[in-house]
Amino acid sequence: MGRKLCTNDRKVFFPKDNIGGYPVKYLELIVRTKKTLSAKQMKLLRLQNITSEAQIYKSYDNPLPEEFKKRYAMLIVAIDKLNRDLADQLNQLREYVGSLTHDPDMLAMITPSHYREQSREKAAQIFEKNNKGHVKNDHIANLIKHLTTIMYLASNVSKNDKDELSIMALKGAIVETREILEPGNVAAFNRNVASHMSYIDCQPGSSSKAPKSE
Repeated sequence: MGRKLCTNDRKVFFPKDNIGGYPVKYLELIVRTKKTLSAKQMKLLRLQNITSEAQIYKSYDNPLPEEFKKRYAMLIVAIDKLNRDLADQLNQLREYVGSLTHDPDMLAMITPSHYREQSREKAAQIFEKNNKGHVKNDHIANLIKHLTTIMYLASNVSKNDKDELSIMALKGAIVETREILEPGNVAAFNRNVASHMSYIDCQPGSSSKAPKSE
């Protein structure tokens, strides 16, 4: 039983291990993860600003000041640490959620979150590199990034011979993309995209190639 507090002759009990049916450690982990994500967003914004600053130096053919290089290096180190912290926290969340649900789509969305996050960042870089400002609608741009993530992960599944990490990340990306679609577009997505990924249901490490006859 939790801690007891007396207030105006009323006994109020504070749960020791659970709040609203959820483990306190799980809720604390969610808070820490949100703080880490917020910190990473701030660092990425600073990185974007410092990159723009570097472009200004470059446009004038000026060398980067040592103080600038130091700030940049410290920022990269900080982002790297946040990435490691985030990976650890997401892995812990995956374990907690895995114990709370057995829904395959939900498990695919959270397993493995960090690997899929890295793939999303790579897909966003690919989009920004090739878009060059042509697609201005945020919703369409977001959809393209999601589809690019699926393509990127699908290529990794092939390269990694269907390892479980790549398979789960790809399945999760498909579920996430389906969630952002308008209801009228889900059938087309399932028919034109998701159905072509059916090979990911093969056992990890299995090969789709038939053995050569002697």
